[in-house]
Amino acid sequence: MSVTITIGQIIKKLRKERNLTQEELAEQLNVTSKAVSKWESETGMPDISQVVPLARVFGVSTDVLFGIFGQNDNEEVQKIINEIEKECDFDDIFDEKGFPDDEKEIAAGKKECELLREALKQYPNNMNLLNHSINRFSAHVICKTAGNDVDGLYEECVRIANVIINHGKDMNIVMNAHRCLVEIYSRFGEYDKAYGHANLFPAGFDMNRETLLAKIKWESKDIDGELKQRCENIESILYTINHEIVMLGKIYGRKGQYEDSIFVLKSIFDIITAVYGDEEFTPPLHLLSATYIHIANQYFMLGDNDNGYLWLEKLIDHHINNEKYFNKRTKLKTPLLRECVFMYPLLKEYNAKGTIYNAFDNFQLNEIKETERFKALLDRVKNLD
Repeated sequence: MSVTITIGQIIKKLRKERNLTQEELAEQLNVTSKAVSKWESETGMPDISQVVPLARVFGVSTDVLFGIFGQNDNEEVQKIINEIEKECDFDDIFDEKGFPDDEKEIAAGKKECELLREALKQYPNNMNLLNHSINRFSAHVICKTAGNDVDGLYEECVRIANVIINHGKDMNIVMNAHRCLVEIYSRFGEYDKAYGHANLFPAGFDMNRETLLAKIKWESKDIDGELKQRCENIESILYTINHEIVMLGKIYGRKGQYEDSIFVLKSIFDIITAVYGDEEFTPPLHLLSATYIHIANQYFMLGDNDNGYLWLEKLIDHHINNEKYFNKRTKLKTPLLRECVFMYPLLKEYNAKGTIYNAFDNFQLNEIKETERFKALLDRVKNLD
């Protein structure tokens, strides 16, 4: 049974989302607070002349006021998103050595935020645009790539997240809004709010969509469908395990437990060997630059410089090896992942030299950067084709 939401209920909901009192809303509309109270209690209706001003005050389209939060403009919105991505090409922010140019990166970030805000004025209630915008705005806040507009973007993220949470029908988009709020609130030190949103997520792998889909396929005896789903689930778990191992290794490093950090981080390569065996093409679970660098750092902190340099050499070899798999699509032989299709990142071009320079730029120990052996490694990278 469908539930009809009245315009009065919508006005009340939008007013509270924007932390407005009835008096403050009435003042902006040049009506009495008694009139607003009547609308919200459904003993009266706003005059037709008030519909557009109401929409402007709330920053939504008139469709929202009438309970129509449609997706009919998705095709046009996607064109706008594609144009914004084209105009704000973050592949063009790197210098000739492959290092990101801070000024270019911030300029691109500011431009992207400006264009997204203009798009939101035109399509303020389109869920796909709202979802794309909160992803980009939160990324700029966390990575500090939008200049001095951090506070403005923080407020924008919170506003968009609340709109998505209160009006969204697609749970993937709604939960993504909660995820963005966890990251934003955590970054700004509002940990209680972050915990509040994090605790809305289910606990345990058996509570996610993919596992439940596999359960349905098992019950319906869809053997081929279940086979494909189980392989995809294993792939997802592997990515999650890789991320957690990297983060755990970094924590041990911060605590000064360098040997534990090395042991944990190296286990990623044990997993790769166990899962992929002698496959020619071995998806790296995640691009491994950070892992090589972290292991090298821990060895240098222990004073084991030989192993430190060895892992920097492994980093270079890893990225050189990646070039032959660039944009390659393949299926694996292993029964664990046979139904998954893997493809390396779809970038304009794979720049091994620039990628390695970026990894070296994140290297922690400046005294190591001054050694002849480290400079020799840089010369090797410089001479790459």
